[in-house]
Amino acid sequence: MKIKLNGFQEAALDGFLPEGDYTVEIVEASLQEANTGTEFLRVVFRVTDGPLKDRTVVEQYYLTKKAYWKLQSLLNTIDVKVSDASELETALMLGRVLRIRTHEVKDDNGYTTKSQVAKAMRLDGLQAMDKEVPF
Repeated sequence: MKIKLNGFQEAALDGFLPEGDYTVEIVEASLQEANTGTEFLRVVFRVTDGPLKDRTVVEQYYLTKKAYWKLQSLLNTIDVKVSDASELETALMLGRVLRIRTHEVKDDNGYTTKSQVAKAMRLDGLQAMDKEVPF
């Protein structure tokens, strides 16, 4: 008997990053739109060292007033300032190296569904200064 899977593809578990702190490089940053019409910045982080070197984790930074704090934290960490016109040149983010803390998002059954960036930190260990990013 053949079963049609309707495009189902098995998720590779090695794409997940276990909870922890990682030194990463930003390798992609692009503006995207969710199904709801809300815009978000999609950022791809690549682990630069250790046994999980070259694994990636993707984070979405929604461009809503309620979620600006998360994007502001990332921008402060990598010292990218937003212009007076409230625009962000995503190319300025590429190649920036920082530390991130990830945690695993689990479904109702306790299975890990994805890794999520919980915190962005400077490499030098200094706390990012509170800088206002106008939006």
